[in-house]
Amino acid sequence: KWSCIDHSACELPFKLYQYTPADLAGNPLASCLLSTNMTHAGLREHITVNPRRACVFWFEVGQRCRQLPHAHLLPHWRGNGLNHIFIDHADAGIDAPTRKIWLGRAALAQGHATTERFVRGLDVSLGLHIKSAAKPGERLLTTPPWLRKWLLTFKGTHSHVSRVRAGLHHHEARRVVLATYPHPMQCMTSTKIERPFAAIGSKRLHPLHADCCNRMKYLYGKYHYDDLMNSSFALVMPGRQPASYRLAEVMARGCIPVFYGFEDAVLPYEELIDWSAFSLTAPLDVDFEGVLFPMLEAAVLDRPRMVRMQRALFEVYRKYFDTLTATAGGRPGVG
Repeated sequence: KWSCIDHSACELPFKLYQYTPADLAGNPLASCLLSTNMTHAGLREHITVNPRRACVFWFEVGQRCRQLPHAHLLPHWRGNGLNHIFIDHADAGIDAPTRKIWLGRAALAQGHATTERFVRGLDVSLGLHIKSAAKPGERLLTTPPWLRKWLLTFKGTHSHVSRVRAGLHHHEARRVVLATYPHPMQCMTSTKIERPFAAIGSKRLHPLHADCCNRMKYLYGKYHYDDLMNSSFALVMPGRQPASYRLAEVMARGCIPVFYGFEDAVLPYEELIDWSAFSLTAPLDVDFEGVLFPMLEAAVLDRPRMVRMQRALFEVYRKYFDTLTATAGGRPGVG
């Protein structure tokens, strides 16, 4: 039996060492190091500048890093990555083969967390915080799910197959707005038998009929994003990676998330958060009109359940996703 943590190096209080440029002088990994602000009041007490005192060694990976094969050259690398954690927010993330060959026993914290890449009990699936500093109005925050304008909403681009499928089920009469913007290549392709798909390099895209593309573009421009936040439920789908800014955005506005297309993805902070307490899930092959819409229409009438879900949602949002109020105790791996 073997472990990824050398507990003999861990004494209370818990201490974390963050790699610095000085540690990587002459090391190819210096170009990959992304400095993280560790001055948060809840984090400072856990940071040490003495690597001998550290339980965990923190390395945040910058965009387009190609130097991970040199991880073994890190000055505090021991036992094939023991007590190390690599943090990666990039869309591509760190895939399973790279991890197996070059990162050994190190833990991963990344937004592109899939079942193939994720090691339970060791890794962390990250969520993304809201980009904009704009806060939702008080009136929306105090509006219960059953009094909201829309039943289910989504507005975004075709960056995942789930979004392509969802965009085909827009139904305003049932208070459902699913506005998706197609990739230009999907609208320009022909549907010849020998090549029934569009392509960007090696990536294939499902072709769309010109009339379908025009309808999607019209619907995308018709609805304002902020207005769609006045919704009981919000469809949350993977984008370029499973983690998305949309999840934090809808939670901040009190919309109950409906995860769609997450069969192979690991939800953010899954081992810390009981997502079933305040969200719903739907498989990729769900019948929107026959199953999903009726399920949501019935759920929103259960007012006690909606109150519980929305209350739990706000609590989790403040602890893990709100940039201003998320505490170190609410951040995985610290405290």
